Amino acid sequence: MTVELTTQTEAEMMGQSIRDLSAECFAMLNERREKAYAAECASLDEQLAALAGESAEIEGESQGVTERLESATRVIRFEADQLIARGENAQTKLAELEKFKAAVANIEARRREIAERCAQLEEEKRTSLRRAAEEFRESSIALIRGCEAALAGALDETRNILNTLERQVGTELYKVDNLTADERSEQWRTLHRLYFGAVR
Repeated sequence: MTVELTTQTEAEMMGQSIRDLSAECFAMLNERREKAYAAECASLDEQLAALAGESAEIEGESQGVTERLESATRVIRFEADQLIARGENAQTKLAELEKFKAAVANIEARRREIAERCAQLEEEKRTSLRRAAEEFRESSIALIRGCEAALAGALDETRNILNTLERQVGTELYKVDNLTADERSEQWRTLHRLYFGAVR
């Protein structure tokens, strides 16, 4: 489609439209990244929340069981010693003590399982974030290179047209220094950092 530029204002408006489109494209890519990450993490966050609730319950239960175990150990051992001293069988009493110890061991085992599972889920979240970030990076590269190709094409076309016009009118029209933003601009500094290796 041929566009007739009748005024400088129209050209400036078109330039602004290009900048706006570029910003919208990057915003869309970033929004897509955020949604992809949120979708992947939804079930992981639900599992983490459930485990956090269970962990809180276990902490409360653990404290009570540990306190009872300490008290029960003293009592049961005393009672078992009494039975042994009378020549009676103390196995039943000692079995009660083992049941208390087993309960504490089970709680500790479950606590470790929860901690390990939470660590796994957090690692899965980091993996999801890394994957979404890498996809955003690749999409951004494609978009940037498209913008870069468009800029290079615009510069080449401008040069070719102005060189042709120079020959026709006999006046210098093509001035490289005036085509892009000067070195005081943020655009120039960004591109200078990029092309000369200072990328951060």
